[in-house]
Formats: sequence, structure tokens, C-alpha cells
Amino acid sequence: LADLAWRTVATLPAVALFPLTLAATGFFTPGERERLRRAWHHVGGGKPPQIPPPHETDDEVVEAVELQAAIDEAGKEGVPQ
Repeated sequence: LADLAWRTVATLPAVALFPLTLAATGFFTPGERERLRRAWHHVGGGKPPQIPPPHETDDEVVEAVELQAAIDEAGKEGVPQ
């Protein structure tokens, strides 16, 4: 039992450093990194960060900006001063 404990203690740092080395060298694709990030937050009990989807066209960007401006304006009108 003692031999098993010592082997476990000796190999644990290598096992822990392997995924960190892969991440540091850019081994994972962006999709894999996102899945790992979500899994890490799920295991840790935290909520994963919400990343907004990228806008594919300039028209979508303009539409999003106009919508946000309308929401901001509506919020200002509903707030008493």
C-alpha cells in the first residue's frame, strides 16, 4: 500500500501538468477550449461566462446597435428623475 501511495504522489504532478502543457502550447482548438472552459465552470459549480455570438454581417451589427439604443432609450423614459 505504501508503494502505491508513493507512486501516486510521484506521478500526480506529471498528470496535472500534461493538460496545462497542451493548453500552453496551443494544442486545443478554440471549440475545444470553450468546451473545457464550460466543463471547468460546471465542475466548479460556477456559471460559465456568456459569450455573445459574433455578428456575421455589418447589417447585423447595425441592427444590434440600434436595438440596444432603443432599449436604452426606453429604459431612460421609464425611470423617474
